[in-house]
Amino acid sequence: MPRKVYIKELIESKTNLKLISFHMSSACHEPIVSKYGICQCGGKVYSRHEMCDNAESNIAWIRSFLDSDIDIAIENNNYYPTSAYNDITEGDFISNIVKMNNTYFLFDIAHAIVTACNKGLSSMPFP
Repeated sequence: MPRKVYIKELIESKTNLKLISFHMSSACHEPIVSKYGICQCGGKVYSRHEMCDNAESNIAWIRSFLDSDIDIAIENNNYYPTSAYNDITEGDFISNIVKMNNTYFLFDIAHAIVTACNKGLSSMPFP
């Protein structure tokens, strides 16, 4: 089943939705996911501009069938040191997508911790 058909059917099957959220996915069309859940680039690798255009197009598509009282949020994703995570875990990029598309931002603290640790930014006292 094509991904958009699956997403549309899933959303339409839920009767009490108030919010749907989507991860910033990856910087490529067909990510290759390792057994540990870490993406590597596969297929076409997108530029930052192409990812902005894709986000705008996908959000417009979702809004085309979504009830007006259901909000959309963009969620931060984990960063791992592969090119599949280029841009999508950068705060300015995520903020731009949220603002450009008038969506909400869902902040996943666990994803932020993984990102901070993997980027060497963590000064938090986590084991």
